[in-house]
Amino acid sequence: MQRVLTGTSGPAIRHEHFSALLIGLPAVSAWLAAGGVDVPLVLSAVLTHHLKAAKPHPRTGGFAAVSSDDVVRLSQRDGAFTELAESTGQRLGRPCGRLAIGAIPHRWVAETIRRSRGDAVKHLDLLENASDAERRRLWAVRSALIAADAAGSGSVRTGPPVGKTLWEQFVEREPWAGETVWSEVIDKRVADLNRQFARRTPPRQFAGEEFQDCCAGLPDRALVLAPCGSGKTLAAWRWIAAQAGRRPVGRVLFLYPTRATAKEGFRDYVSWATEADATLMHDNAAFDLTGLFGNGADPRHGNAYETDRQLFALGYWLRRVFSATVDQFQAFLQYGYGPICMLPVLADSVIVVDEVHSFDRHMFTALKKFLTNFDVPVLCMTATLPEDRKAALKACGLTEYADKPGKLKDSADAPRYTLARIGSRNEAFAPVRAALAAGQRVLWVANTVRRCHEVSAAFAPDYCLPQTADGVPVYCYHSQFKLADRVDRHEAVIRTLKVGRAAALA
Repeated sequence: MQRVLTGTSGPAIRHEHFSALLIGLPAVSAWLAAGGVDVPLVLSAVLTHHLKAAKPHPRTGGFAAVSSDDVVRLSQRDGAFTELAESTGQRLGRPCGRLAIGAIPHRWVAETIRRSRGDAVKHLDLLENASDAERRRLWAVRSALIAADAAGSGSVRTGPPVGKTLWEQFVEREPWAGETVWSEVIDKRVADLNRQFARRTPPRQFAGEEFQDCCAGLPDRALVLAPCGSGKTLAAWRWIAAQAGRRPVGRVLFLYPTRATAKEGFRDYVSWATEADATLMHDNAAFDLTGLFGNGADPRHGNAYETDRQLFALGYWLRRVFSATVDQFQAFLQYGYGPICMLPVLADSVIVVDEVHSFDRHMFTALKKFLTNFDVPVLCMTATLPEDRKAALKACGLTEYADKPGKLKDSADAPRYTLARIGSRNEAFAPVRAALAAGQRVLWVANTVRRCHEVSAAFAPDYCLPQTADGVPVYCYHSQFKLADRVDRHEAVIRTLKVGRAAALA
C-alpha cells in the first residue's frame, strides 16, 4: 500500500475487477441467482463503477489483466473474509450457509484469475443482446452504484454518514409549487428590475410582455424562438411556475453553453432563490461566486451559495435551483463521473436549455439523446436556429413556439445591425474614437489574445492606467488572465454593458 500511495507501484489488481471475479465464480453466482439477483446486471455494474473497465474488443482486454504468478491472497485472519461474506448475505437475505465459502480460492495466481475471468465474461456476454428496457435498468443500477460509492467516500471525508441526508432530498422535501416559484424568484427579480429602471432617465416601471404570458401556457416539451432582449429568461420562469402547478417539481435546472452565461443566469435570476436552494454549477464556480454580491446594499450580500466539496457532486443534491453549464449534466452520456452522480437529480426536475443555437455538433447530439431517453419537462430557447436543427428538436417531441405577439413583433422585425466591411483594422480606429467621444460603448471582438492586446494598446498605451487620452476606460478581456483576475475583469465588463453606463471600450 505504501508503494501504491507513493506512486512507485500499482495495485496487484483493481478492486472492482477482483469483485467482478468473485461474483463470476460459479459458486457465488449460483448463490446470488438463487436469491433472485440479476447476476449479469450486478456484475457489469460492479465491474464498471469506476468507469475504467471499458476497453476495445475483445472484452477481456484490460479486465483483471495480470502478469505475476502470485497475485492476490484472501485474508482469513480472524475469519475476516468469512465475516464479510456473512454480512453480505444478511444484507441480501441470503444466509451464507448456502454459499460454499470453501469454493472461493484463497490464493489467486494468474491461472486462477484467467479462469474466473472467463466465468465472469460469460455473464457479461448475456448483456450483448439486452433489450432497451434491460439496458436502461443496467444504466440505472450502475449510476446508483457510482453515486453510492461517492456517498461512501463523502462519509469518510465529512465524518457522519451522508446517506440519510441525501435520501431526504428526494422523499421528504416538499415540491415547489407555482406560487413558490413566483415568490422566491420571479417577484424578487421584477423588484430588482424596478430598482434598476428607477435610476434611468426618465425612470420607469418594469412591464411584462404578452409573449411571456403565452410561454406560461406552453406544453412540457417546447422550443421558444425569440430575439435577444425579448425577455426569454423571464418567460422561461413563467413556464416553470406553470409546470410546478401541474406536477411535483423538486428542482429547476437552467443549463447554459458557457460558464459566463451560466454566471449571468445565476446573478439575474437563480440567486434570488433562498441561499440554501440556489447554486451555480460549473468547473470554476467557486471563483465566480467570490465577491459576486459585494455590494452591501444587495439583499444577497453575504449569502453562501457554495456546496460541500467533500461530497463531490453529491453536495449539489441538497440544492433546488441550478444555473449550470450543459456539460455538468449531459456529460453522463460520455460517462463523466460527476454528471453520472447528478443523474438522480433529473428525476424530479424541470429543465431549461438556453442558447441552443451555440451548441457544437457533439453538444447538440447529446441534447437529442437526452431528449429521447429522459421523460422530463424541457424548454429549449434560442434567438435563431437553422431549419435542420429545428426539425431535429421537433422530432424529439418539442413543440415550436415562434409567435411574436404584441410589441415583440415590432422589435423582432426592426433592423438591429448595420454591417459594413472595411479594408483594414486601422480603418476601424476612427469610427470607434468617434463613438466613444459621443458617449457610446464599443465592443471590439478579436479572435486571438495577441490581437486583443494590440487593439487595447492602440487606444490605451498606458498599461497601468488603461484608458484613452480622453479618459474613457478600456477593458482588455480574454481567456489567458489568471482565473481570479479574469473574474474581476468579467465583472467590470458586465457592469459596463448595463443600460445607462457611460462610454467605454471593451
